[in-house]
Amino acid sequence: MSKIAGVPHLRAVRALEPEKLTGKALAKFEAERDVWQEVLDGVKEIKAGGSKRKKVEPKSHVVSVRLNST
Repeated sequence: MSKIAGVPHLRAVRALEPEKLTGKALAKFEAERDVWQEVLDGVKEIKAGGSKRKKVEPKSHVVSVRLNST
């Protein structure tokens, strides 16, 4: 990812984002989801002490500088 003074280019960031589902593809995705099972899996994971994201990184360069200054 190319950067200018530590800030990623907007085009590079957009290239990493997944495409949004629309129309029939979205309806098919939603029909196949088991939302209740996703919630139960999340609760079990939290109770087990695990999480998918171990480190939360700020999206803004200004926020990251401010957090690192303290």
